Amino acid sequence: MPFSEINVNKNSKSMSSESLDEAPIWYAMSAPYREMKVADYLKAKEDIKVFLPLERCERMVGQHIRKRVNSYRPVVRNLLFVKATPGRMRDLKQIYNSMLQFKTRPMDGHSEVITIPDKEMEDFMALYENVEDANKHFFLPGEIKLRPEARVRIEDGVFAGLEGYYQKVKGCHSEKGKVKGSQIGKGKDEKCFVVKIEGFLSCAAFLTECNYVSLAGKNEKKEEEKGKKK
Repeated sequence: MPFSEINVNKNSKSMSSESLDEAPIWYAMSAPYREMKVADYLKAKEDIKVFLPLERCERMVGQHIRKRVNSYRPVVRNLLFVKATPGRMRDLKQIYNSMLQFKTRPMDGHSEVITIPDKEMEDFMALYENVEDANKHFFLPGEIKLRPEARVRIEDGVFAGLEGYYQKVKGCHSEKGKVKGSQIGKGKDEKCFVVKIEGFLSCAAFLTECNYVSLAGKNEKKEEEKGKKK
């Protein structure tokens, strides 16, 4: 779709603005079959931030002697997030139009560029970057149901200020829960902290020693539950 036919979310600055003081915005982007290569290229640019969610996986290598090695792959194929000013994004689109596409949604007969709020991206990245691979669980839209009444903010510790959901997630067990579950055949679903990038991806993790403040009601109240140590 020609760039001129794409509208931007009203909450962000117009892509057609020529203002020199444009604020950088997080954009959801598609890079078909080249997301890792494009991400590496963009990360080298000082005025651009890139976030490409990766997950660890095992694969077999070797012809005569086969062995398992750990590697990383995109959690969602072709998806990455880029933070830049609207003007900078215009430049990138003109140069790499075939490699880098905006994620859009229909809006009033037009295609609207999807942007992500800074707080939403920062919270997701903070959890993603500070939790071990074995303790992270990813879910696509439709794979997880987040309850509005479970919305919380972490009050203390390394993750203080992060907002998300504290609830049980079907099929999601901590490493401790998996060990216990193996003794009886099945582990119990446990409460975990979940952050999301709306419409794209959720990340759940089991955090220890965290106090949560409920954001579900008009008046904030302390959660009675506290993350337990593994």
